[in-house]
Amino acid sequence: MRTKFKYFTIPNALPKEALQRILKEGQDLIAKASQSPNMNVAATNVGNYDPKTTGQRDTTVVWLDNDRIYDLLVPFLRRANQEAGWNFVLHGVQAVQFAEYAKGQYNEWHSDQHWGPLDMPEHKDLWRKLSLSVTFDSIYEGGDFELDQGRGGGIITIDELKDAGTILVFPSYLFHRVKPVTSGVRYSLVMWGIGPPFR
Repeated sequence: MRTKFKYFTIPNALPKEALQRILKEGQDLIAKASQSPNMNVAATNVGNYDPKTTGQRDTTVVWLDNDRIYDLLVPFLRRANQEAGWNFVLHGVQAVQFAEYAKGQYNEWHSDQHWGPLDMPEHKDLWRKLSLSVTFDSIYEGGDFELDQGRGGGIITIDELKDAGTILVFPSYLFHRVKPVTSGVRYSLVMWGIGPPFR
């Protein structure tokens, strides 16, 4: 599929108070999960960084199933879908993922679409079609977000994502990665717009 815009950013989309509230909720949930290993809310996928390998990830994630967060983010997803001219058919969103990247952690090249429908009863036969990402106020170095724009587009670093509250939206089939954090801690939030297969 060819699209004119490979990604869409909305600067300073989220107010500072909302960012702080979501950041605290995510941090609290990670702390709670680390104290209760049987809580099925956190997952840490550990791999060794090798730029030649794809699909490896080393970060801590929790899932935020919160209507207030959906109400805040969904209008931005719809706006990007329309203003970028994608006009993908969406039937809803998948749960929000909050991620913590400590020093040395990363997420290697991957596509959010997984080249197939979601394997979840509540989203049967639906595909991830748009990916939304936002970062928070935190002091870190490294952790650059890179997007492979596909044929003829090349790989670019989305520097705007370093500004807390800026929203990035892109088609979920595009490959992207978060480079290793070299100092500090990077926090991000990801949500996916889902819908029927592309035609």
